[in-house]
Amino acid sequence: MRSCAPTPPPPSPPAACSPRRASRCPACSRLYAVDTYHLIRAGLSGGKTVPDTVRAHPRVFVTLTPPSFGPVHNRPTTPGSDIRPCRCRKLHEPTEILLGTPLNPATYDYAGAVLFNAHTGALWARFTTYLRREIAAQLGMTQKAAHTVLRVSFAKVAEYQQRGLVHFHAVIRLDGPDGTSQPPPPYATVAVLTDAVRAAAARVRVTVESDAVGERELSWGEQLDVREIAALARTPNSLIRPWPPTWRSTPTPPTPSTAPCSAAPARDAAPPSYPTELRSPAPRATGPDSPAPCPGQARREDRRQQP
Repeated sequence: MRSCAPTPPPPSPPAACSPRRASRCPACSRLYAVDTYHLIRAGLSGGKTVPDTVRAHPRVFVTLTPPSFGPVHNRPTTPGSDIRPCRCRKLHEPTEILLGTPLNPATYDYAGAVLFNAHTGALWARFTTYLRREIAAQLGMTQKAAHTVLRVSFAKVAEYQQRGLVHFHAVIRLDGPDGTSQPPPPYATVAVLTDAVRAAAARVRVTVESDAVGERELSWGEQLDVREIAALARTPNSLIRPWPPTWRSTPTPPTPSTAPCSAAPARDAAPPSYPTELRSPAPRATGPDSPAPCPGQARREDRRQQP
């Protein structure tokens, strides 16, 4: 009696390679970029279990750059965004391979550039530590007390510059002690967060020891950009208008006079009874001593005169 061989399981679908670099896999890199976009947008405007009230929390967009390790070929611009010649006195094209390479390879600090890229994670970790300390100092309280009233949230991405060095773009937001569901205290403002970011970035130092290069001290570059994120913020109720609009464009009413209006009825007076037959109103007395007409009463009389 022959026994049937077991049926082999169906082949599993190929797993995604999941790299973040477009040079390795454009499809996976695009998927990662889209997922990151939705996560960061949810942290700014709400969604994906994040309440919409997060729009009112203080948040800034920070760019941390590397220091200079020597001049490189570049395309500098003027304040009017016009391209200027490089230090080599040439006007480089955007596709030239010289862009980002050292002007003088003999004096360029290659070791410092390599060490900086290798320790950007330590620089960022030190920055977040100092940032919490600076926020507490700006608010005049200890770190433990500050931790009980607010929380600092981050979202960052690393990007290579044309000279081959890494710089960080980060979104930093202040939340309440329970996270996105609570707003921070009113004294934790964007100005406090901005000053704390600048002070923390200036304090960051990472010491590296190596037998090849000895002891080196690494830090962020002088170019630091901190901007308030005003987009996707909560709009005050006074600025919210219905759509589609239900109002009509009407001429601006005349400015009412400060003089007492003799035509204004008393608050407790009964509403006037209009006759069935419309009549022309009696001419209003005019003169230097007569009170100014009431704009509202004048408009009502104009409507009564219409057939």
